[in-house]
Amino acid sequence: MVVAAQADSVTATFADNGKELSNPGMGFVFHFYDNSLTNYGNRTAPEDLLEDWPGLTQIYLRIPWSVIEPEEGKFEWSVLDTPMQRYQRRGLKASFRISCSETGFKYATPKWVQDAGAKGYYFKPGQGIVEDGTHWEPDFGDPIFLEKLDNLLAKLAARYDGHPDVELFDIGSFGTWGEGHTWTSTRLEYPNEVILKHVELYAKHFKKTIVLAQDDFLSRPGFKTPKLVVGSFVDLTFDLVIPKAWHGKSFVLASGFYRGNPYARLNGWKHNPNFENKSPIAFMDIDENGVPTVRANPEMTFPEGNAFPEDCPCAAKLIEFDYDRQAMPYSAKIKASYWKGKTVPDGFHPFLDILSSTGQFIVGLPREAEDQELVDAFARHKMGLRDDSILVSSPPRAYFHAKAAQQLWPNAPIYIESEHVGGSIRKNCWEDGHGFFQSIVDYHASYASIHWWPDEFLADWRELIKKINLVIGFRFLPVKVTFQNSVSLREGTLEFETTWQNRGVAPAYKDYFPIITLKNKNGGVAAVLVDDAFNLRNLPVSVDQSAKTLSSKRTIKLPPNISAGTYDVMISVGDELGKPIIELPIDGNDGNRRYKVGTLSIAADYSANATAVKLDGNLLSTEVEWTIHRKMDGVILPFIHLQAPSGHLSRVGQTSSKDNFLEPGKHTSTGQIELPVNDDKIKPKDGEIFSIWVGLWWPAKVAMPDERLLPDDGVDKRIKIAELLFKDGSWTLLPKP
Repeated sequence: MVVAAQADSVTATFADNGKELSNPGMGFVFHFYDNSLTNYGNRTAPEDLLEDWPGLTQIYLRIPWSVIEPEEGKFEWSVLDTPMQRYQRRGLKASFRISCSETGFKYATPKWVQDAGAKGYYFKPGQGIVEDGTHWEPDFGDPIFLEKLDNLLAKLAARYDGHPDVELFDIGSFGTWGEGHTWTSTRLEYPNEVILKHVELYAKHFKKTIVLAQDDFLSRPGFKTPKLVVGSFVDLTFDLVIPKAWHGKSFVLASGFYRGNPYARLNGWKHNPNFENKSPIAFMDIDENGVPTVRANPEMTFPEGNAFPEDCPCAAKLIEFDYDRQAMPYSAKIKASYWKGKTVPDGFHPFLDILSSTGQFIVGLPREAEDQELVDAFARHKMGLRDDSILVSSPPRAYFHAKAAQQLWPNAPIYIESEHVGGSIRKNCWEDGHGFFQSIVDYHASYASIHWWPDEFLADWRELIKKINLVIGFRFLPVKVTFQNSVSLREGTLEFETTWQNRGVAPAYKDYFPIITLKNKNGGVAAVLVDDAFNLRNLPVSVDQSAKTLSSKRTIKLPPNISAGTYDVMISVGDELGKPIIELPIDGNDGNRRYKVGTLSIAADYSANATAVKLDGNLLSTEVEWTIHRKMDGVILPFIHLQAPSGHLSRVGQTSSKDNFLEPGKHTSTGQIELPVNDDKIKPKDGEIFSIWVGLWWPAKVAMPDERLLPDDGVDKRIKIAELLFKDGSWTLLPKP
């Protein structure tokens, strides 16, 4: 923090302290159940709350339907509630996926659903449908299956939807492992209509808890494939994730047609022997910062009217290189147009390869299309997106659907799950884990998985974890806080201005506001001022921690009964009621997520000191020295009160002064008050203690809220100067309080 003091204000500026934060609605998620009851929570003792894991805010419970409802209508809730309540002690929330097809369970969907008549298929993992299959998968569009699923979701929503300890629900009812595909199970193709039925069921039941759709809905078997027609062009889209190792290098984009088994390739239009007889359609340069530049190959000009020779099997050209440094700095979509000639045999398909600048094959790019109908449905229901198994393949094939996430992340969170870390390492796909970091930035993710044994992951990849923690989700930095260094208690307002930056890749998905809190010398909260017109969820996001800052200037009334004095000024972020919720990347946390930014002096109208208090029988006499802090106007008079132990006003005494109390400085007055002994109305009891109070008032404002002037310290705009004991029918002046 850097503090600059001006004549009438203080400005504190802050730099990010680099601390890993734990905030709601974002962070790392521990896979306690991961399609089984053994991974990865079974090695953590019940008392182990992973308190050494920075940025951990959530646990993930991903289990088959058959585990929680083994018999229809009979639920084993303890499977979910036990780990949920264990980690709730640390403040972690839970998220859920209930799957309907597994490779580790014969019946992920309970057998009683099959017995009720739901259609399904036996399969062997990795082989597809076989008559003697070891596993059963429902027909995901079967009406009986959907009816039973509807009942399950109703029960889950009644129990967990909107519960304060629940964060997210996945649409886990379609595909193997609930991931939204059938590649490893039946390999059946399902139309969008079936996917949309599952989407609508979750939207029907979960009204409060955010639901995440699966990215593999968009690339399941049978997802939309443009049809190639002889003699015409079709546009295809390929995904490229830019590996860190490619920075500062040049490449060739080469295309053609191929067949997978047995492998064969056709020589297309202007194929080049220097590039493995492939057609070099474009050249790509990647600078040292990883920013690509692509230019079409000018030698690939097509003949006029696309009149290719009769023996030309195929041709391709670059249509678009979709790259946005500010939205997706680590990946791109490449669109190419392919022409199919008469001589293309059945079974051949277009490809797009990356070659070195000298022509050596590096990698073939995956063809992916974002199914706009499904993405629009997710957006319509304000669903987020979950992408499973990042780095199941190495960059540049590490992930495919960052483009779809761009439509969703402004309104709903994105969850990035890596491949099982150990498995990714064994396949040489993990490398240094940078691809995992890249996906979090490109998708603008709020959550990242701990998809491995947590102790091993933390020990082996500590620097990667910190790097992710500094960008994931939102990261609110109070760049500048300016406030008055002194205010008048009578004016009763504080003017302040705050400037904020979100240094994370995603917004907050709840409303959060800046809060100024004033704390007295004993640490007590004296004032809470919420800038409820400035919602920090609207701060721009950034992929490189350089987002645009936004400012708000407010004047807010101080609460009643605040006293004059010096206060610590604290900045925080929380709800509209002033509760601090968000941890900030600055120093000075008071333990309640409030951060000191400076001090403020609140000045009252006057202070008073009793220079003499005398008791003569039942007559109390006083002399008071008043210190006026500012120039006054009108007529100002002193007063003296006798107050009963009950707090009620017993008597008003007489006062006199030669001063008019209008000018700042010292003034004096005298006062007298007759103490009751045998008064019919005021009957002091033996042993009671009465008190003497003084103050100043404006006769012109009688019966108005500001009738009394404001003292530096006191109660009810008065100052207590003496206490009196009534004992055995007489009064005794007690030592000065």
